[in-house]
Amino acid sequence: MTVAATGEAARLQRAADSFRAMGTLFEVVLLHEDEGLLHALLNEIHDEVARLEAKLSRFLPTSEVSRINRLAGRGPILVDFEMLEILDAALEYYHKTGGAFDITVAPLLRKWGLYERKGHAVDAQTLRQLLDQVGSDLIELDRRRRTVTFKKPGVEIDLGAVGKGYAVREVVDMLRRAELQHAFVSFGGSSIFALGSAPGHQGWPFSIRLAPPELLDPVPVTLQNRSLTISGNTVRTVEAEGRSVGHVLNPASGQPAADVVAVAVVHDSPFVGEMLSTAMMVLGPEKGEEILARERAGALFAVRSADGVELRDVNFTEV
Repeated sequence: MTVAATGEAARLQRAADSFRAMGTLFEVVLLHEDEGLLHALLNEIHDEVARLEAKLSRFLPTSEVSRINRLAGRGPILVDFEMLEILDAALEYYHKTGGAFDITVAPLLRKWGLYERKGHAVDAQTLRQLLDQVGSDLIELDRRRRTVTFKKPGVEIDLGAVGKGYAVREVVDMLRRAELQHAFVSFGGSSIFALGSAPGHQGWPFSIRLAPPELLDPVPVTLQNRSLTISGNTVRTVEAEGRSVGHVLNPASGQPAADVVAVAVVHDSPFVGEMLSTAMMVLGPEKGEEILARERAGALFAVRSADGVELRDVNFTEV
């Protein structure tokens, strides 16, 4: 993802930062008249993203996700309001997408070798056994008591498909509370929010890549007060017996999503958009179209074809 170069209005100061978090690069560009405010906000953003990584990463043994995975299979455990909101939304979109978005795919990701980045072949019998531990209907959320329970041992959650989008939403909410009107926030180039406009533009112009350059050219996008979220199976992949396995899996079969190479979703919320883009990888444009319309979202699919990869637009340029 690249941000197009723009001229700046004389009254606006510009501040930018980038840093590693959640295994990728967080980038932000802020515009405002008050330079002091900009630098204070950059510090707050850094602290907030670090806080969320410490809470949501399953790779940190001290995180809230790790605590839930250790204990929730034994009985109800108390969670805070923020985690309750995240889990509640994940269960909501599990049902809204017919199970295509599912935070309980952790056992499958581990078996394929995607956590350690060393691919393993997985036979059909092993997949059937693992699928018995997969399905967000195995999560019991008591909203009144603020507890979460796994209905059987072996269930695990992975919030990798929502963490970046949630962090971007929280950062954008912070900027809005500070009455910032112009900012560009990108987490890994895959969870993006464009607040207001770049100077001299109606929105923020940038480009996205949905497939390797030999298959597809970059796609130009201009975004204003909306999010764009990308999911794909072309970057975080492992090799298993000569087969490339991506990190987006079909929760129903345990197999990698195959027909869709990548998908970009435009939505008001980067948190919701990230859940939708993951689901669209599994569903594809035909099955996903009704859900996208209901959610007032648009998507651009890169799908496999006889000639390689082609783009399918489902209201992407209209929302």
